[in-house]
Amino acid sequence: MVVIFTGVDDSMNPSSGWDKNVLIAWGMKDIAFREKELDRWTGAFPDAKVIRFKDAGHFISEEEPDGLIAAINESILDR
Repeated sequence: MVVIFTGVDDSMNPSSGWDKNVLIAWGMKDIAFREKELDRWTGAFPDAKVIRFKDAGHFISEEEPDGLIAAINESILDR
């Protein structure tokens, strides 16, 4: 299962019982969501697998579709 979240909620914090695998795909050239937002996500999900797309901005699925698909497939197969 692939789940896409639009925000970090305290109920999803591992300390509250959240036990799902998490993949964070992050466009490092995003002008809206910077490193501090990524830090918040990784703080909420310390065991998450983080993939940083150095040449992608906000729309990773359009800018790096092959890399994103590979990351999702790898995440699914690792379960």
